[in-house]
Amino acid sequence: INIDYIDTVNMMASLTMEIRMKWNDEMLAFSNPVIHQESVISVETASRLWLPLDNLIHDNAIIGEIRNDNLKTLKVYPNISEDMDADISTENRVYSGYNNFLDVSQRLKINYNCIFYVREFPFDKTECHFVMKINRDRNSSLTFVEDRPIVYNGPRNVDQFSIGLMRTNVNNTNQYSEFTFTIPMVRIFTNLSLIHISAP
Repeated sequence: INIDYIDTVNMMASLTMEIRMKWNDEMLAFSNPVIHQESVISVETASRLWLPLDNLIHDNAIIGEIRNDNLKTLKVYPNISEDMDADISTENRVYSGYNNFLDVSQRLKINYNCIFYVREFPFDKTECHFVMKINRDRNSSLTFVEDRPIVYNGPRNVDQFSIGLMRTNVNNTNQYSEFTFTIPMVRIFTNLSLIHISAP
């Protein structure tokens, strides 16, 4: 959503972001949701479900510098129902979690470590990598799959830097599933204030 500030002295960048994840959970079944519409799941029910956001590790975030918005939204998108028994007039329409996905979103403010190559100042440029991953157990089939590009709504100039085109990468191993997004930054040297020193 926004790059709040860039701190080259302490080698960090602060981001406000919204993470949205959708997945299928075959152990769940949804009874009588609203057809072809998103159905918001109550906070009480959501607290009893496995949610990927609760297991997400921000690998290079600064410890203690992750702040979650209190508003976490969980929805189910019913699409394919199970077969119904025509002999039962009041049968509930059930949607299996295998065919109908859940969607969770949350806004966060996170301070990340980022290495800036200031030796080339004021012509320095860098790429900050922001790593999110979920550890996998031996029975897990969990993998990250990117289904849409990252969207940045903030300004293209932040502090003394011009923000380039962001890109993403997914890496799935036997130990973890990892999603990385990269923000290129180039210092705008023409915006720097000149300091004149007069000889005594």
